[in-house]
Amino acid sequence: MNTILYIMGALIILGMIGIIRELRKINVLMEKGAKQIQEYVSVVLMEEAQEEIAPEVLEEERQQAAEEKRMLFSIDPEAVLEEFMGDIL
Repeated sequence: MNTILYIMGALIILGMIGIIRELRKINVLMEKGAKQIQEYVSVVLMEEAQEEIAPEVLEEERQQAAEEKRMLFSIDPEAVLEEFMGDIL
């Protein structure tokens, strides 16, 4: 009987370790997303501050900001969550 309890305890501990690892991965992804958002916001703020710049330069910066925005929102949070939940389960 004690052997079964030890095995169950070990399985629970292994499961907890797996969950902690997955939570760390999610945390890393969230930090990357936060950095991307900060970069995007800084680009937008810089763009607003430099509206008096020559139209060619302004258009180039807008295109760059639009590209960064596409990259930022290309991550599907639901797909990432499903991937990690699939690994956990």
